[in-house]
Amino acid sequence: MAELRFSALREVFNRKAVETVPPSPVVSKYFGADVFNLHKMEHYLSKEAFRIVKRAIEESKSLTRNEADQ
Repeated sequence: MAELRFSALREVFNRKAVETVPPSPVVSKYFGADVFNLHKMEHYLSKEAFRIVKRAIEESKSLTRNEADQ
C-alpha cells in the first residue's frame, strides 16, 4: 500500500507543467466569457427575452428598463 502511494507521488512530481497562453494579458477581457453564453441564454430565457438580448448584442444597443426586467 505504501509503495503504491510513493509511486503515485513520484509520477506526480515528475510530470511537466502544461504551458497555457491566456487569450489576453488583461484577465477582465475574457473572465467569465463562457459562463452564460448565447447557447445557455437560449435555454434559460423565454423566446422573447432571448430575441431581445440577442438583438441588443448584435446591434451593440442597450436594453430598455422593461426589456432588462424580463
